[in-house]
Amino acid sequence: MTYKDVANEMRANGVSEEDIATLIDQAKKTKFNPKAMDDALVTLGYDKIFTIDYDDIYEEDDFDEVDDFPSSEKIFRRTNKES
Repeated sequence: MTYKDVANEMRANGVSEEDIATLIDQAKKTKFNPKAMDDALVTLGYDKIFTIDYDDIYEEDDFDEVDDFPSSEKIFRRTNKES
């Protein structure tokens, strides 16, 4: 990912041009690090862009409410009985 790509990604996510310039300058000095960039974005009041916190995603989903589906064995037996 080039610095131009990083800047475009930030623009697409609503980061101001002033903040983009500051963050890109900082990243050029220290080498681009997605976690550090996201930490800086959060500090400035933006959402994370370059990393995904899977724990946050799974907390919002209701996986425990999934219905119990029949096993493929039961489906196979039913299909063979009908034939």
